[in-house]
Amino acid sequence: MDLIAQRWFEITHQAAVLRREFATWRQRTGADAAWQKHFSQVQRITAQLGAFLDAVAGSPPAGGAAAGGGGAGMAAPAVPAGAIPPPAGDPNAVFSRLVFTHRIWSYYRGLFGQREVAGLRDELRCIDELAWACYRPAREKAVAAGSVAAADVKEPPLVCFANEASPYVQGRTTLLDPHAQGISAIDIERFGKALLQLPMPVVAVPWFQANHLPAAVLVAHEVGHAVERDFGLEPVYTPVFAALPIASDNRRAAWNAWRAELFADVYGLLCTGAAHALALLGYLADEAGVVSGERITGPNWGKYPSRHLRMLFNFATLDRLGLPDEGTRATWTAAYPSHAMFEFEDDIPKVVAAFLDTPLPPFGGSTLAGVTCLSGNDWGQVRAQAQRIAHREALDPGRPFNQLFAASTLAYHTDPRAYHDRDAALPVLASLAAAIPPGVRGKLPRADQMQAQARADADAGRALLALFD
Repeated sequence: MDLIAQRWFEITHQAAVLRREFATWRQRTGADAAWQKHFSQVQRITAQLGAFLDAVAGSPPAGGAAAGGGGAGMAAPAVPAGAIPPPAGDPNAVFSRLVFTHRIWSYYRGLFGQREVAGLRDELRCIDELAWACYRPAREKAVAAGSVAAADVKEPPLVCFANEASPYVQGRTTLLDPHAQGISAIDIERFGKALLQLPMPVVAVPWFQANHLPAAVLVAHEVGHAVERDFGLEPVYTPVFAALPIASDNRRAAWNAWRAELFADVYGLLCTGAAHALALLGYLADEAGVVSGERITGPNWGKYPSRHLRMLFNFATLDRLGLPDEGTRATWTAAYPSHAMFEFEDDIPKVVAAFLDTPLPPFGGSTLAGVTCLSGNDWGQVRAQAQRIAHREALDPGRPFNQLFAASTLAYHTDPRAYHDRDAALPVLASLAAAIPPGVRGKLPRADQMQAQARADADAGRALLALFD
């Protein structure tokens, strides 16, 4: 075997190893009850990465590379009709794409692998359910409206722990570093873009929020970012915010700059009501002089309004939705009776209306509140569940997880010390984990839908090659 043939042999063997791991994870999530929640996620991620791998290194011969084979003396891997062949005479180009496949899968393997750590498993299982409860209504509404094909729809979000100070969702401006030594800037960018193209939103939660579920309710905010991106809402809101009925061009520019974060706040409030405001209140609190004196000026407005202005926006949104603020307004304004951006206050109802009154074509013309919104009765159930926590009773397993997390947040902020005393005796986490329904998330597609999805996943996997152009 000459050196080039040996190089191709090694590449074929490495591709076979990766294919075997894909098969192992697919079997695991299909057969192991503890992993079935991740069945569709693993199926689709490995299908797309497998199609990319086939396009790069060639499909394995029957009974050969897929099983770890690959004959000696092979000059290049076999390439089926329709697949993109590896660059002739350039095994290093193929190898770089093979490394890319390993890097992407290593990232997802690490996220799934966090669930194998006993001290993290239940927290992640529960927060996964929260993220799904918030994302699912938008996904179902978009599929029903026909704006996204069932074969192309994203899978439920996957939650992980990360080294950040607050939750965040993988996005265009938050490209995740795969932490490889010597990786180039272009590879980091390519890695981040690939994650956005693959069929699963990733939501990261700070490590220090482990064993403190009341703060995890802000995951609903991050799911809002994923909803805006995944269902194409940004082009809908862009002209609406450009035409905001605000006399000052300067202030209109500011609200435009803050739009994405405020959209996520609205979505968090729709999913978890005042629990979002309670968690945000604790996160934004600071010395009175710091918050009251905070002033942002253009033209670089940043991503967020001042903390006081942001909380006023949250209170106004709760008012518009007819949901109680659970004392958050009184608590906040007592701590910060004044602020330095008072000229923006009259704009707030107009901005809230822009978010809540705009028909959204990706959802069949429904408004955002028509996609998902806690009702007054729902919030009554949240209060009831918070009382169960206070009285050291198990949570009602029949309630949606966004309501159960909201109840945990409400119980904590009502009396933090009593919450922790109660949590030590009868952990809220155990009660939440017991409420997780068995089986896969959502409905499995019909046979014809599965075939369409398989074709779409193969096309999507091959499309990743464009990142190397």
